[in-house]
Amino acid sequence: MENKTLSAMSLPVSNILQQRKQRIGVVESTTGGLIGASLLSVPGASSFFISSCVVYSGRGYKQHLAPELLEKSGIWDRKNNYANKKNYIESKKLFVREVAIEMRKKLKADWFVCESGTVGPEFYIPGVERAFTAVSVVGPSRLPGGEPSQWVQVFEGNSTQREENMWFFTQSAISMLEECMKNYESSSSKL
Repeated sequence: MENKTLSAMSLPVSNILQQRKQRIGVVESTTGGLIGASLLSVPGASSFFISSCVVYSGRGYKQHLAPELLEKSGIWDRKNNYANKKNYIESKKLFVREVAIEMRKKLKADWFVCESGTVGPEFYIPGVERAFTAVSVVGPSRLPGGEPSQWVQVFEGNSTQREENMWFFTQSAISMLEECMKNYESSSSKL
């Protein structure tokens, strides 16, 4: 994946949001605010960008996310989540999905992105040897009154350099968002 500027990364997504008059919010972790910064770097962001926050530690989770949401997301089950790579990745996938669903409702956003993982270069979960992040994108329902559209994907970093992984995860999340928005549009037009 080639390195792009923040605004170049988000320009296609921002164009879609502006054309559709839709709004978006973000909760991120290992990308450290780069997803939100990328969206905000595009002129006219105030027409589509609601809010973003970085939750990186237990204290940050408690500060920004409701206790009921944290409980539902399973984030506090450290014994199970930290037992091995599989459990850790599954816990992150559950966390990002639940947060994206709930925060989309709370902010009354059309789209919501949540990202969380481990960025490296050191890892403390048995079996985790590379940086990874789980990304959830939640968008409008395809049917009136239906459940929101949901996607979850895991991306693995290829670098031992923390910052390189952060940029890669940011680009991956934004590319995933763009793909989800385009897939949503094409599948909705067939209904």
